[in-house]
Amino acid sequence: MKHKKILSFEEIKQEREFARTLETCGLKKFFIFANGCFDLFHAGHSSLLNAMKNACSLNSKLVVGINGDASVKALKGEGRPIIPAKERAYMVACHEAVDYVFIFNTKTVSKHLKELQPDFWCKGGDYDPDSLNKAELKAKGNAILKVIPFIKNTSTSRIINKIKK
Repeated sequence: MKHKKILSFEEIKQEREFARTLETCGLKKFFIFANGCFDLFHAGHSSLLNAMKNACSLNSKLVVGINGDASVKALKGEGRPIIPAKERAYMVACHEAVDYVFIFNTKTVSKHLKELQPDFWCKGGDYDPDSLNKAELKAKGNAILKVIPFIKNTSTSRIINKIKK
């Protein structure tokens, strides 16, 4: 599925570099980076994306990295993901708060954080800053870590369990 917001990571890095050149003219664009599985996209995901965009800066670009299928399976277990990566990326790209989407197949986003050098790195409320991957925390560089609260009782796992009953 194609969408103008779904780009390669290299293309997103070029957008970031262009934004940096605009800074010399006094035009600052803040880059916000978020990543996740986004399997069975639901209201909690939507709320989270809005909150991420609004919590950082009005003059910002929200970049969302989507875990590839093998990555989701490794994180969530057999039978996951429910929705293939290209379809998950498309659903996230359709959200108005999102500016760019890419799919990654690595275990962590350390490489992406290091190369993109975002101004903010946002995580959902199920993450405790102390439990985050140490390599990712190092790779984030000067990016400000923001943990955005979740909507209670809304999760993909909860939806899957409800369907199974």
